[in-house]
Amino acid sequence: GIGGLGKTTLAKTVHDMLKKKFFDCSAFNSVGRTPNLAMTFEKMLVELDQKYKEADMARWDVERFCNELHKFIQHKRYIYVIELRSS
Repeated sequence: GIGGLGKTTLAKTVHDMLKKKFFDCSAFNSVGRTPNLAMTFEKMLVELDQKYKEADMARWDVERFCNELHKFIQHKRYIYVIELRSS
């Protein structure tokens, strides 16, 4: 839909309401049409758990991010919303 209708606001509100009741961890991130996967995974990990702020992820490749993410979310209930920005 066109911008300004409140799609993101609605999605964020629902995310925020559900995460506290039903999930162990959650994240909500926006990405552009051609996202940098490493940067997206880094944001995801930091938002899921603040301990990753201390990690030096500058040299991690996508495979390492995937492995770390899998290890972190294993045995957890989680919700992760990715919003695709139009520009």
